[in-house]
Order: sequence, then C-alpha cells, then structure tokens
Amino acid sequence: METLLQGIVRTNEATIKTNDGKDVVPALGFFTNVIGSVVTKAMDKSDLSKEERIEMNGFRLKPPKEPNELPRSYEPPSFST
Repeated sequence: METLLQGIVRTNEATIKTNDGKDVVPALGFFTNVIGSVVTKAMDKSDLSKEERIEMNGFRLKPPKEPNELPRSYEPPSFST
C-alpha cells in the first residue's frame, strides 16, 4: 500500500493517454486511470443500459456533471499534496 501512495510511475505509449499525457504520474493515479480505462471500455462494449451500468457499479459512482452524461467513476483524493 505504501508503494501505491508514495510511488511514481513512468508512463509509456500504451498508458500516456490515460494519464493526461504526463510522462510521470503518482502510482495510485496510474493504477486508477489504467484500470478505469479498461473497465470503461469493457462496459462500453457490453451494451448495457444506463440503469444496468449504474446497478453494476453501485456506490463507486459520482453523479454526472451534465444532465445527459453517465455517472462518473470514483476518483480517490490526491495523495501528492
């Protein structure tokens, strides 16, 4: 756990887009962004309705920012500040 909270990760061609184009990111943010991208892509391919997606994610979602958007994934607070 300490490595996730204090470590940093160097991104590469496959992961730089999911990490806002940054070459180096906090380990926890890297893990969250990469896993989130994989899960989002899988959910998009599943053809689930908005309601089914919400039911599968349950408490891990935040309300959408805009009325027609899907709920947002949970993002832990930054540990780098």
